[in-house]
Amino acid sequence: MNVQPIHIPTYMVSLINHWRHTATELENKLGREPEIEKMADIMQVSVRKAKIIHKIVKIVSYLRESSGEQTEEEQVFGEELADDNGSKPGARMEENEEKAKALRLLDRIAPREAGILRLHYGLDGHKPLTLKQISEKLGLTRERIRQIQREALNKLYEYMNE
Repeated sequence: MNVQPIHIPTYMVSLINHWRHTATELENKLGREPEIEKMADIMQVSVRKAKIIHKIVKIVSYLRESSGEQTEEEQVFGEELADDNGSKPGARMEENEEKAKALRLLDRIAPREAGILRLHYGLDGHKPLTLKQISEKLGLTRERIRQIQREALNKLYEYMNE
């Protein structure tokens, strides 16, 4: 099988990660998979967009399961794809340690970059904001926010691999 890499926009990767995290939490609370309409409401996206995100998540999960090997996409989507059952002993502790490490690393980058990451990923206990919402809040274009976010994530990645 000839597999060609595809580019997934940064905002979509973020939406997909947010979807997977939210869906997992809801599934644990409800004991079943949440409805797409409920996910759309929680994530504050249209039902149409929620259906698209849901399909993408299902496709990525299927591709991962059928290939049986780790791909670059899994690295982009992070540990949420790598740990499907979420019930391994110590998994929550490891996740908390990684989050604490990432938060410490935010202090090593420029305050504006760190602030954008905190807003976008909801790291200070607030609801995650979209790039558009952050751009309106900071008076910058959405594209500039995306550029700053990418630079900040690249710096964090470098620091995590030191």
